[in-house]
Amino acid sequence: MTEAAKTQTVLRFSKAGPVASALSLTALPIPKPAPGHALIRVHASAINPSDQKNIEGAFPQTTFSEYGRIPGRDFAGTVVTGPEQYIGKSVWGTGGQNGFEQDGSHAEYVTVDENYLSVMEMPSNLSFPQAAACGVGFLTASMMVGKAAPKEGEHVLILGMSPGLIVVPSLSVLFIASSLYPISVPLRRIAEVIPGSSGAVGTACKQLVKLAGAVPVETSRKGGNGSINITEELPSQIKSATGGKGIVAVIDTVGETTLFKKSLEALSPEGR
Repeated sequence: MTEAAKTQTVLRFSKAGPVASALSLTALPIPKPAPGHALIRVHASAINPSDQKNIEGAFPQTTFSEYGRIPGRDFAGTVVTGPEQYIGKSVWGTGGQNGFEQDGSHAEYVTVDENYLSVMEMPSNLSFPQAAACGVGFLTASMMVGKAAPKEGEHVLILGMSPGLIVVPSLSVLFIASSLYPISVPLRRIAEVIPGSSGAVGTACKQLVKLAGAVPVETSRKGGNGSINITEELPSQIKSATGGKGIVAVIDTVGETTLFKKSLEALSPEGR
Protein backbone atom coordinates (compact mmCIF):
# COMPACT_ATOMS: atom_id res chain seq x y z
CA MET A 1 0.00 0.00 0.00
CA THR A 2 1.33 3.47 -0.89
CA GLU A 3 1.13 6.59 1.24
CA ALA A 4 -0.91 8.15 -1.57
CA ALA A 5 -3.72 5.65 -0.98
CA LYS A 6 -6.92 6.98 0.52
CA THR A 7 -7.96 3.94 2.53
CA GLN A 8 -6.47 1.62 5.11
CA THR A 9 -7.24 -1.88 6.36
CA VAL A 10 -8.59 -1.90 9.92
CA LEU A 11 -10.29 -4.04 12.51
CA ARG A 12 -13.46 -2.39 13.78
CA PHE A 13 -16.66 -3.00 15.71
CA SER A 14 -19.90 -1.00 15.56
CA LYS A 15 -21.50 -2.36 18.72
CA ALA A 16 -20.51 -4.51 21.65
CA GLY A 17 -20.78 -8.26 21.29
CA PRO A 18 -18.84 -11.52 20.97
CA VAL A 19 -15.54 -10.85 19.23
CA ALA A 20 -16.16 -13.41 16.50
CA SER A 21 -19.31 -11.64 15.35
CA ALA A 22 -18.73 -8.02 16.44
CA LEU A 23 -15.23 -7.53 15.00
CA SER A 24 -14.69 -7.22 11.26
CA LEU A 25 -11.79 -6.59 8.90
CA THR A 26 -12.62 -3.74 6.55
CA ALA A 27 -11.31 -0.75 4.59
CA LEU A 28 -11.80 2.76 6.00
CA PRO A 29 -10.43 6.19 5.06
CA ILE A 30 -6.97 7.01 6.41
CA PRO A 31 -7.60 9.38 9.33
CA LYS A 32 -6.96 13.10 8.90
CA PRO A 33 -5.18 14.35 12.02
CA ALA A 34 -6.93 17.12 13.95
CA PRO A 35 -4.92 20.30 14.58
CA GLY A 36 -2.03 19.54 16.92
CA HIS A 37 -2.00 15.85 16.06
CA ALA A 38 0.38 13.67 14.03
CA LEU A 39 -0.31 10.69 11.77
CA ILE A 40 1.56 7.47 12.55
CA ARG A 41 2.02 4.58 10.11
CA VAL A 42 1.53 1.51 12.31
CA HIS A 43 4.08 -1.26 11.77
CA ALA A 44 3.05 -3.39 14.77
CA SER A 45 0.31 -3.28 17.39
CA ALA A 46 -0.45 -5.48 20.37
CA ILE A 47 -3.69 -7.22 21.28
CA ASN A 48 -4.34 -7.00 25.02
CA PRO A 49 -7.09 -8.75 27.01
CA SER A 50 -8.62 -5.29 27.61
CA ASP A 51 -9.09 -4.93 23.84
CA GLN A 52 -11.16 -8.10 23.80
CA LYS A 53 -13.19 -6.97 26.80
CA ASN A 54 -13.77 -3.59 25.19
CA ILE A 55 -15.30 -5.23 22.11
CA GLU A 56 -17.46 -7.39 24.37
CA GLY A 57 -18.88 -4.30 26.12
CA ALA A 58 -16.98 -4.21 29.40
CA PHE A 59 -16.09 -0.51 29.03
CA PRO A 60 -19.20 1.71 28.99
CA GLN A 61 -17.14 4.81 28.14
CA THR A 62 -16.48 3.49 24.62
CA THR A 63 -18.05 5.69 21.94
CA PHE A 64 -18.71 5.03 18.25
CA SER A 65 -18.23 7.24 15.20
CA GLU A 66 -20.08 6.78 11.92
CA TYR A 67 -17.52 4.08 11.09
CA GLY A 68 -17.74 2.34 14.45
CA ARG A 69 -14.64 2.04 16.62
CA ILE A 70 -11.15 0.69 15.92
CA PRO A 71 -9.76 -1.10 19.02
CA GLY A 72 -6.13 -1.30 20.11
CA ARG A 73 -3.99 0.61 22.61
CA ASP A 74 -0.33 -0.28 22.00
CA PHE A 75 1.59 0.41 18.79
CA ALA A 76 4.92 1.10 17.12
CA GLY A 77 5.44 2.80 13.77
CA THR A 78 6.78 5.82 11.93
CA VAL A 79 5.64 9.44 11.82
CA VAL A 80 4.01 10.33 8.47
CA THR A 81 2.72 13.85 9.15
CA GLY A 82 3.39 16.23 12.01
CA PRO A 83 6.24 18.49 13.14
CA GLU A 84 9.04 18.38 10.57
CA GLN A 85 11.69 17.20 13.02
CA TYR A 86 9.71 14.01 13.67
CA ILE A 87 8.81 12.99 10.11
CA GLY A 88 10.14 9.49 9.42
CA LYS A 89 11.05 8.87 13.07
CA SER A 90 10.26 5.50 14.63
CA VAL A 91 7.92 5.91 17.60
CA TRP A 92 6.07 3.73 20.07
CA GLY A 93 3.23 4.37 22.45
CA THR A 94 0.03 3.45 24.20
CA GLY A 95 -3.06 5.45 24.96
CA GLY A 96 -5.71 5.41 27.64
CA GLN A 97 -8.36 6.51 25.15
CA ASN A 98 -7.10 4.50 22.16
CA GLY A 99 -9.89 2.15 21.13
CA PHE A 100 -12.36 3.66 23.58
CA GLU A 101 -13.13 7.31 22.84
CA GLN A 102 -10.84 7.57 19.82
CA ASP A 103 -9.76 5.06 17.20
CA GLY A 104 -6.99 2.74 18.29
CA SER A 105 -4.00 0.97 16.79
CA HIS A 106 -5.51 -2.10 15.13
CA ALA A 107 -5.23 -0.33 11.83
CA GLU A 108 -2.57 0.78 9.39
CA TYR A 109 -2.60 4.34 10.76
CA VAL A 110 -3.28 6.01 14.11
CA THR A 111 -3.21 9.66 15.19
CA VAL A 112 -1.46 10.98 18.31
CA ASP A 113 -1.10 14.30 20.10
CA GLU A 114 2.02 16.08 18.80
CA ASN A 115 2.96 17.05 22.36
CA TYR A 116 3.80 13.43 23.11
CA LEU A 117 6.17 12.88 20.18
CA SER A 118 9.17 14.11 22.16
CA VAL A 119 8.85 11.14 24.54
CA MET A 120 7.71 8.57 21.98
CA GLU A 121 10.91 8.02 20.00
CA MET A 122 11.55 4.28 19.87
CA PRO A 123 14.79 2.81 21.28
CA SER A 124 17.02 1.65 18.43
CA ASN A 125 17.61 -1.76 20.03
CA LEU A 126 13.91 -2.72 19.78
CA SER A 127 12.08 -4.07 16.74
CA PHE A 128 8.61 -2.76 15.96
CA PRO A 129 6.88 -5.89 17.36
CA GLN A 130 8.99 -5.74 20.54
CA ALA A 131 8.19 -2.06 21.06
CA ALA A 132 4.48 -2.57 20.44
CA ALA A 133 4.41 -5.33 23.07
CA CYS A 134 5.62 -3.03 25.87
CA GLY A 135 2.77 -0.55 26.38
CA VAL A 136 -0.07 -1.75 28.61
CA GLY A 137 1.95 -4.61 30.11
CA PHE A 138 4.88 -2.51 31.30
CA LEU A 139 2.79 0.50 32.35
CA THR A 140 0.62 -1.73 34.54
CA ALA A 141 3.63 -3.61 35.86
CA SER A 142 5.51 -0.43 36.75
CA MET A 143 2.61 0.73 38.92
CA MET A 144 2.31 -2.63 40.67
CA VAL A 145 6.04 -3.03 41.28
CA GLY A 146 6.17 0.58 42.47
CA LYS A 147 3.52 -0.19 45.09
CA ALA A 148 5.31 -3.37 46.16
CA ALA A 149 8.59 -1.40 46.48
CA PRO A 150 10.87 -4.45 46.40
CA LYS A 151 14.29 -4.10 47.99
CA GLU A 152 17.52 -5.77 47.00
CA GLY A 153 17.58 -9.44 47.95
CA GLU A 154 13.88 -9.67 48.85
CA HIS A 155 11.73 -12.45 47.39
CA VAL A 156 8.57 -11.34 45.58
CA LEU A 157 5.80 -13.76 44.62
CA ILE A 158 4.26 -12.92 41.22
CA LEU A 159 0.82 -14.25 40.31
CA GLY A 160 -0.03 -14.00 36.64
CA MET A 161 -1.80 -16.43 34.39
CA SER A 162 -3.31 -14.08 31.80
CA PRO A 163 -3.02 -14.83 28.04
CA GLY A 164 0.23 -13.76 26.39
CA LEU A 165 0.32 -10.71 24.19
CA ILE A 166 -0.22 -11.19 20.50
CA VAL A 167 1.66 -8.77 18.32
CA VAL A 168 0.39 -7.75 14.91
CA PRO A 169 3.37 -7.33 12.53
CA SER A 170 1.47 -5.36 9.87
CA LEU A 171 -2.23 -4.80 9.39
CA SER A 172 -1.73 -4.20 5.69
CA VAL A 173 -1.47 -7.97 5.27
CA LEU A 174 -2.86 -9.14 8.60
CA PHE A 175 -5.39 -11.84 9.20
CA ILE A 176 -5.44 -12.68 12.90
CA ALA A 177 -5.47 -16.14 14.42
CA SER A 178 -5.62 -16.04 18.20
CA SER A 179 -7.64 -17.05 21.21
CA LEU A 180 -8.33 -13.39 21.95
CA TYR A 181 -9.60 -12.47 18.48
CA PRO A 182 -11.21 -15.64 17.09
CA ILE A 183 -12.47 -14.12 13.85
CA SER A 184 -12.87 -16.37 10.82
CA VAL A 185 -10.70 -14.96 8.05
CA PRO A 186 -8.04 -16.43 5.71
CA LEU A 187 -4.54 -16.67 7.13
CA ARG A 188 -2.07 -14.59 5.13
CA ARG A 189 0.15 -13.73 8.06
CA ILE A 190 -0.06 -15.20 11.53
CA ALA A 191 0.49 -12.85 14.44
CA GLU A 192 3.66 -13.42 16.42
CA VAL A 193 2.98 -14.68 19.92
CA ILE A 194 5.24 -13.16 22.56
CA PRO A 195 6.10 -16.06 24.88
CA GLY A 196 5.73 -15.82 28.64
CA SER A 197 3.97 -18.18 31.03
CA SER A 198 2.91 -15.28 33.22
CA GLY A 199 1.27 -13.09 30.62
CA ALA A 200 2.25 -9.59 29.56
CA VAL A 201 1.95 -7.90 32.97
CA GLY A 202 3.43 -10.80 34.92
CA THR A 203 6.41 -11.05 32.57
CA ALA A 204 7.02 -7.30 32.84
CA CYS A 205 6.75 -7.50 36.65
CA LYS A 206 9.46 -10.17 36.73
CA GLN A 207 11.82 -7.96 34.75
CA LEU A 208 11.17 -4.88 36.90
CA VAL A 209 11.54 -6.84 40.14
CA LYS A 210 14.91 -8.12 38.91
CA LEU A 211 15.88 -4.58 37.94
CA ALA A 212 15.25 -3.52 41.54
CA GLY A 213 17.68 -6.21 42.72
CA ALA A 214 14.93 -8.37 44.23
CA VAL A 215 14.20 -12.03 43.43
CA PRO A 216 10.96 -12.86 41.55
CA VAL A 217 9.29 -16.12 42.54
CA GLU A 218 7.28 -17.34 39.56
CA THR A 219 4.01 -19.24 39.66
CA SER A 220 2.07 -21.54 37.35
CA ARG A 221 -0.82 -23.97 37.53
CA LYS A 222 1.45 -26.94 36.88
CA GLY A 223 4.73 -26.03 38.55
CA GLY A 224 8.09 -27.00 37.11
CA ASN A 225 10.87 -24.90 35.58
CA GLY A 226 11.49 -23.30 38.94
CA SER A 227 7.92 -22.05 39.39
CA ILE A 228 5.55 -22.64 42.29
CA ASN A 229 2.40 -24.66 41.65
CA ILE A 230 -0.44 -22.40 42.84
CA THR A 231 -2.98 -25.24 42.79
CA GLU A 232 -1.19 -26.82 45.76
CA GLU A 233 -0.38 -25.53 49.23
CA LEU A 234 2.13 -22.68 49.16
CA PRO A 235 4.12 -22.44 52.47
CA SER A 236 6.40 -25.45 51.93
CA GLN A 237 6.98 -24.55 48.26
CA ILE A 238 7.84 -20.96 49.16
CA LYS A 239 10.16 -22.08 51.96
CA SER A 240 12.02 -24.27 49.47
CA ALA A 241 12.09 -21.63 46.72
CA THR A 242 13.37 -18.86 49.00
CA GLY A 243 15.81 -20.87 51.09
CA GLY A 244 13.63 -20.32 54.14
CA LYS A 245 13.59 -16.51 53.80
CA GLY A 246 9.92 -16.30 52.84
CA ILE A 247 7.96 -13.89 50.68
CA VAL A 248 7.93 -10.20 51.62
CA ALA A 249 5.61 -9.04 48.82
CA VAL A 250 3.00 -10.47 46.48
CA ILE A 251 2.18 -8.95 43.11
CA ASP A 252 -1.19 -10.26 41.95
CA THR A 253 -1.88 -9.74 38.23
CA VAL A 254 -4.77 -12.21 38.24
CA GLY A 255 -7.35 -10.93 40.75
CA GLU A 256 -8.70 -14.37 41.61
CA THR A 257 -10.17 -14.58 45.13
CA THR A 258 -8.80 -18.03 45.97
CA LEU A 259 -5.28 -17.12 44.88
CA PHE A 260 -5.44 -13.83 46.80
CA LYS A 261 -6.31 -15.64 50.04
CA LYS A 262 -3.56 -18.21 49.51
CA SER A 263 -1.09 -15.40 48.85
CA LEU A 264 -1.98 -13.61 52.08
CA GLU A 265 -1.42 -16.81 54.00
CA ALA A 266 1.98 -17.23 52.35
CA LEU A 267 3.26 -13.73 53.20
CA SER A 268 5.95 -13.23 55.82
CA PRO A 269 5.04 -11.15 58.90
CA GLU A 270 4.68 -7.47 57.91
CA GLY A 271 4.70 -8.51 54.26
CA ARG A 272 3.07 -6.36 51.62
